[in-house]
Amino acid sequence: MPVNDSICILETGTDVRQYRIAHLVDVKACWWDRKRECHTDDPDVIIENARDMWGSCFAYSTLELAAVVAVKLAEKHPDLGHDVVFISIPREFEKYVDQVAEG
Repeated sequence: MPVNDSICILETGTDVRQYRIAHLVDVKACWWDRKRECHTDDPDVIIENARDMWGSCFAYSTLELAAVVAVKLAEKHPDLGHDVVFISIPREFEKYVDQVAEG
């Protein structure tokens, strides 16, 4: 997984999926436990980090729509050198759901 400057699609949810797009400098920060100061696989920590990182991002209802938007964003940043990164967290993003774009 790329460490620096990536366009990332985050998939969250279990029954109903949502997709958010962000240009992140360090996507690996999603797996960093700030309290313990170490890498983690704890899904509760990961979703909290994701909420911080993608919290202000628009939510899309389909992967197809999110992918189109992510590719267009990546094309605006050819210096990134990475394809679009996809991350899936099987947890609800509920805390920040304000708007969802229907495809």
